[in-house]
Amino acid sequence: MKGYQKDKKLKELSFEQINPDFYRNYDKYLIEKYKHSQNTIANNFKMLKVFFNDAHEKGYLPNFVSKKLEIKRVESFSIYLDTSELETIHKLDLSHNKKLERVKDLFIAGCWLALRFSDLSKLTESNIKGEFIKIITQKTETPVTIPIHPMVSAILKKYEGKMPKAISNQKMNVYLKLIGKLAGIDNVVSKCLLS
Repeated sequence: MKGYQKDKKLKELSFEQINPDFYRNYDKYLIEKYKHSQNTIANNFKMLKVFFNDAHEKGYLPNFVSKKLEIKRVESFSIYLDTSELETIHKLDLSHNKKLERVKDLFIAGCWLALRFSDLSKLTESNIKGEFIKIITQKTETPVTIPIHPMVSAILKKYEGKMPKAISNQKMNVYLKLIGKLAGIDNVVSKCLLS
């Protein structure tokens, strides 16, 4: 909320400003500024709803209607891929479709580096330090050092020492489902957990 107030150059964010326009603008802000998923935004609004309900009960938000502050969640799930499935995806020849090939390579790198999409998509050559990737993660602001797996090394070599260019997380998920089908693996999503 402080980031929203600062970025929107609001002198202060008061209870009088909490209205349907605020909900739309804050939702848009979370998508554009932080690239949050619908479920992350829904969780954020759920916390706001508790706070605003309390403010309503105390008389600070007399016109607050909690139903107007609901963001629908979408079904989500995690898929566990084993190393042989990652190898299958890695070896999949998508040279005929450069966009799919980039998504595949970024996904494989993300699996082996165990980075969130927000961090993975911002990696630059300056993060690559010999056999390691060093980055301060966006969500936790924690510095991490990650050894570069041979598959990631091959991907870096393929892209001349850089990570493949990222697209939006939502688009990546759409393409990953197609890549999974082409590789004979159902339900591949951008969250990779090695089993």
